[in-house]
Order: sequence, then C-alpha cells, then structure tokens
Amino acid sequence: MIADGCLSWCHELQLDTIDIEYLYIMRSGAKYHGKDRDSEAQLWEFAIDVIGAYPGYLKEPTMRFDNPSQKMLKVIVEGKAVGDGRKAQNDAQGRGDPFHLSGGAEDVYDYSILDVSMVDREFKFPAPKSLSFREKLSRFFGNDVWQEQDHRLVFLHGEWGVYGKEGTLRNTFGEFLHWYLWPLVWLIVASVAGASALLFGVYRLFYWVQAQRRLMKWNGMDDVWDNMRREGEEEENRLLDGAYRDEPDEEASSRPSMYRDDVDTMKPLPAKPLPDKPLPEVPLIDA
Repeated sequence: MIADGCLSWCHELQLDTIDIEYLYIMRSGAKYHGKDRDSEAQLWEFAIDVIGAYPGYLKEPTMRFDNPSQKMLKVIVEGKAVGDGRKAQNDAQGRGDPFHLSGGAEDVYDYSILDVSMVDREFKFPAPKSLSFREKLSRFFGNDVWQEQDHRLVFLHGEWGVYGKEGTLRNTFGEFLHWYLWPLVWLIVASVAGASALLFGVYRLFYWVQAQRRLMKWNGMDDVWDNMRREGEEEENRLLDGAYRDEPDEEASSRPSMYRDDVDTMKPLPAKPLPDKPLPEVPLIDA
C-alpha cells in the first residue's frame, strides 16, 4: 500500500516536467562595498527571479509566483585581469567577459564570487496584451528577446519554442529544418521520380522492341534498302500531300500538279484571234 501510494504521488507530482519561468538580469560595473573588494578588479552582477512555472501535465497549466514578499537571487562576481596580456579569444579556456558586455577583444580574468544575497524583485507582472503589427515585425527579427539594452531576459514558457522565441525568424527556421514530415516529403518525391524514370524506360523499351520486330521482317540487304526507300517515299508523300516534287514519277505526271508558278498561264486561249495592231513607227535616228 505504501509503495502504491508513493508511486501515485510521484506520478501526479511529476517534478521532472516542471519548467521554471524566470527573469534574468545581467549588468557590468556592479557596486560592492565589502572589505574583500579589489579596487582594480572589475565587477559583474546577475540576478534570477523565479516568476512562474509550467507544470506540464498537471491540472494547473501555469503557476504564478507573484507574491510581493518573494525575493530574487543576486550574485556579484569579481574579475581580476591576468597580467600576461593574453586575450580571451586566443585563450584555450575562454575566460573572458562572462556576459559579453564589453566589445572588442577581451582580457583574461580570474573570477571569484564576492556576494550572494536575496534582494527585492524587479518583475512587475504586467497584464498580457496583444502585439501590434510593428511589435510583431520587431519580434520576428528578434529585437524584443532582450530588454533594456540587452540586460534583461524574461522567459515565459508559452512565449518560447524549441529553437527560440515564438514568432521569431530563428524559431521559424528551426522548425522548418526539423519538420517531422520531411521524411514523408522526401519519400513522395523519390517515389514520383522513380515512377517517372520507370515509365520513361518502359516507353523507350516498347519502341525499341517495335523497331527490332520490323528489322526482323526484312530479309537480306536488298530488302532492307527497299523498305527504307519505301518508308522515305511514304514520309515524303505525307509531308507534301501529293504536291510539288523535284523528280516527279509517271503516276504523278499523269495528274495535274497542285503547285503552279503562275495560275493565269493555265487559262484556255480565246476562241477568236486577237486583232492585228499596227506596229509603232520606228523613230528616225539622226546620223
């Protein structure tokens, strides 16, 4: 009974399916007044405020941790530059600016945590609102992923996909590349291409067999030339349809040809002779 109750309780709780929603803040140039502070060292701070959770298959779709008395975690990190002049981009361990807040080549630092404390939270839980066209366009190019000069990131489970924030080019492109129906699409394309190649091969094979059968009916080279000549004449007759020929045969010369250079030359002569016309007088030429 105890084991069954434990399994039922663990199955309903499902701790491994809970996704935390949070506010992440990072800043450079943090202020710290402790005794262990090195005046020449550089300071960074980051804070995490748990603002909700997505419990997965539980009855409650989302949980909000909006208690005003809740605190957020704040950590101050100290970095001392190494004096050998190396740069982070050439360092094997890559111990540069942990938050990439300083542009250009980065010096190599040795880090230490100066302070960990719980401070008042900064997230205000704004009311949800629909995005305008301009805001949707800005989100598509990823301009609203980070807030307030790349210092704040709000992670809400409903706004993020597997490859990035929902509605962004990055997430859309990732879903397109990893679409689960791609294997089916490639299978259909390969099937259509293979079927087309097979039909074309059958078509060529059929006409090749027909040609071989015609060749088998010809006996001897003379018969081959006679059939080729006859086929050429049949093709010529089909093209010209009994019209003009360069070398007309006797049968073609017995019937009137459809081709005429001048139609008026074939008219019958008149029954009455033409009247005699006097010739014009020859002009005298002065010697």
